[in-house]
Formats: sequence, C-alpha cells, structure tokens
Amino acid sequence: MFKKILKAIGSAIAVLVVVIVAASAYSSYKSAGYEKTAVPYVKEVITAFSKWDLEIAKPYFHESITDNTSSEDMLKMFRWFSKLGSLETIEQPQFRNLRSGINTSIGSNSLITYSAKAHYENGEANLTINIIDLDDGFSVYSFNLKSMDLAD
Repeated sequence: MFKKILKAIGSAIAVLVVVIVAASAYSSYKSAGYEKTAVPYVKEVITAFSKWDLEIAKPYFHESITDNTSSEDMLKMFRWFSKLGSLETIEQPQFRNLRSGINTSIGSNSLITYSAKAHYENGEANLTINIIDLDDGFSVYSFNLKSMDLAD
C-alpha cells in the first residue's frame, strides 16, 4: 500500500515537472519569434515615452487608446511620470505573454506583453507594455509605469 502511494506521488511530481518544462519551452518558443522585432520596438517606445512629451508619445499608441482617453488625462499622466526625470538606461525587455485573437477596432490581433526596468535621473521604474502585432509593425495598447520614487 505504501509503495503505491509513493508511486502515485512520484508520478504526480514527474507530470508536474513535465508540464513546467513544456510551459517554459512553449513560452521561449513564442517569445523567440518577436525577439528581433518587438524588443527593439519596446525599447524605442520606452525611449520616446521617457521624453514625457505627449506629442512624441501619441503616434505610438493604438487608435483605440487615443480615441478613448482624453488628451488632458494623458497629459496629467505624462506630467506625473516626468518627476522621474531623464532616462538614463533601460534593462533588456522581458517577454511576459502572448495572447492571440484579441479583438480591437481594426480586427483580431495578437497582444504581446513585455516588461522592463528603466533607470531615470530621479529613480527607477518598472514598465509593462502591451503591444499589438499589426501587419505593418506594432502599436502600444497599454503602458504601465510603477515607481516607488513617484510616491510622495
């Protein structure tokens, strides 16, 4: 009886290890397709957004963002983020997720999530960027910046 329980536990652990390895391999496979195209784009976006100028950032946003968010709200956000100061360095963006078949105003697209740490003259920030894979490139679907250095 005890041997059967040990075999069951061993089998369960083996299945769990196989699932984890397979998920990791699949994630690596998905991210590899975007390594040469999406990562440079994400770095470009972070650099442009870090100028804290809405007119520079606006062309990167997907039309659904600019259509549904007031310029005043976007200006407030960029003003708040500008407290971090000038961008000094960006760490290598890390692939987080790929969701296919996301419905947008222009049809069904893939949404790719990257995160990166950026170092500014007045602190650090963790950035999460969701980009839409379009036929002719990418577009920013959402942008999230978290920094303890912005806390008052």
